[in-house]
Amino acid sequence: MANSDACTPLVGGGAGEWRLGHYLPSYLTGPERVDVDVALNINQANSDLAGGLRLQVVWKFRYPTKAIEYFGEEIPTQLPFSIRRTGTECRRWLPMTVEGFYDEQDITWSVTINEKGEVYERLQQYATVNLQHYNNYFPFTTKILAIKLILDGTGRTAHVNLIPRLKKSEGK
Repeated sequence: MANSDACTPLVGGGAGEWRLGHYLPSYLTGPERVDVDVALNINQANSDLAGGLRLQVVWKFRYPTKAIEYFGEEIPTQLPFSIRRTGTECRRWLPMTVEGFYDEQDITWSVTINEKGEVYERLQQYATVNLQHYNNYFPFTTKILAIKLILDGTGRTAHVNLIPRLKKSEGK
């Protein structure tokens, strides 16, 4: 989404920018900041015996090669670059944790960097979460699955913007 008169930012004070369809205020758009595009797919969800929900999730991150330095990792010297790990060998370049996830088990992790320096990191995992139940309008109950992605502070992650990836509409 480009800057347009139809889109009025909700945050005042200073000129911000539109990035990947989201408005970022000026303090989040400096040259020292880097954007990480985040997508989440929930492939499977089953109830467990403790009342939680067992999920199979896939995290997909897209970011420029310079962001790797922000995470405290070394940038590969030869491009294109590709790496894949399974099971206990899985790791993460993006130092993140998910609030509310427990009993996490990584299934696969992969990173692909193309010739242009665009990084695609993918993590597939099982995790258990609790549903929040609200029954303000009894007998109706609202169940909410809250997922919050948090960077753990490794390296220079304070200068990383996590931006949700928007699904492109067909025909647009």
